[in-house]
Amino acid sequence: MAIAVFWQTERGDVIEQWVDGHATINHLIYKHGTSSTCCLRFVDPYGNASFNHLQIPELISDLVSVLGRHEGCEQKAQVESLIAFLKRTEGSKAHIGFYGD
Repeated sequence: MAIAVFWQTERGDVIEQWVDGHATINHLIYKHGTSSTCCLRFVDPYGNASFNHLQIPELISDLVSVLGRHEGCEQKAQVESLIAFLKRTEGSKAHIGFYGD
């Protein structure tokens, strides 16, 4: 199962979706652990998590940190794709929503 990631307006309207076709987020949570991260630790494969425009840079830092600790991450390209997606939202009043099953 994959977690859906949405770039949303402050009212919840979807601007764009990042498609996680490889269950990348689940892989990071279960294989590499996220308990020491600032924001990523709140992402749950079975729940929802939302981050505002002030938290997005911390979320990006969390992903970069996880990649740095796990250089051999099989899904490095997908994580980098997610980071690029999140960086496009910087400077806006965007919200990022992670929606699990």
